[in-house]
Amino acid sequence: MPAISLVLQLSAEVYCPGNVDVPTGVVVQNNTVSGYTQTSTSDGFGIVVEGTNHSVLNNNVSGCDVGIQQQAGHTPYPGDGDQSNLTDFYFGRGNSPITCGITMTGNTYSSNGTDTRNVSVGGAGFVVNTNTGKTFCSIQAAIDDAPNFGWTRHSVTAGTFAMKMLRK
Repeated sequence: MPAISLVLQLSAEVYCPGNVDVPTGVVVQNNTVSGYTQTSTSDGFGIVVEGTNHSVLNNNVSGCDVGIQQQAGHTPYPGDGDQSNLTDFYFGRGNSPITCGITMTGNTYSSNGTDTRNVSVGGAGFVVNTNTGKTFCSIQAAIDDAPNFGWTRHSVTAGTFAMKMLRK
């Protein structure tokens, strides 16, 4: 278990109807996390982040197998992630299908096996449907979710969105 994990059921805004596995907009700030290691084939994590639009700021992370991990796409989905002692890169409980728009600044690292690691993470930017409040990791996902009537407005943050867009 990591010291801090932003995974299941923290979301006030959701990626798709009925989805409770995408936390959104959490701030993890000014923590001291140390000594999270595993003797098994799995990794010990200091902080694990998945979902959208989080801030991980000014934390001191030391002596962990992985200091801070951003992750997305662990299976099965939906439901709890596979918590077996697997030789993989995921924190087992997390299984958000998306992770993007994470701000990580001011964190201090020392004596970790790996300071930061991104596993299956989308781009740095994210898109918010200002009519519904839903958050998306791509412009195309936001367009695909928009209703086929009336106007829908989206707010796009700074970031890199590598994709081809289709208007349906």
